[in-house]
Amino acid sequence: NAIGLEVSTSSAKCILCSPTGAVIRSVSIPFDTKTSNTVSQHPGRMMETAIEALRQLVCSGETGKVAIIGLGGTWHSLLLLDSNREALFPISTWADL
Repeated sequence: NAIGLEVSTSSAKCILCSPTGAVIRSVSIPFDTKTSNTVSQHPGRMMETAIEALRQLVCSGETGKVAIIGLGGTWHSLLLLDSNREALFPISTWADL
């Protein structure tokens, strides 16, 4: 089986597929995106949401033997880190750049 995890601008999504590509289970959890004149996201909450989506998928008991995990994410986003690799500000997404 294969697991795919995507962290996009709107949600964290996980999918479990069989070796033939059939979808066994999928999970999607939306992010709380702040909108005013800017669009930004809190990196810590995004990570927590992605982990929760993966947890829900794995805890379903349907995963069986996982041969591969694929990761995907967005681009055109900006995240500035300090010297401890902590986020200095919320993520400015492509919608605001």
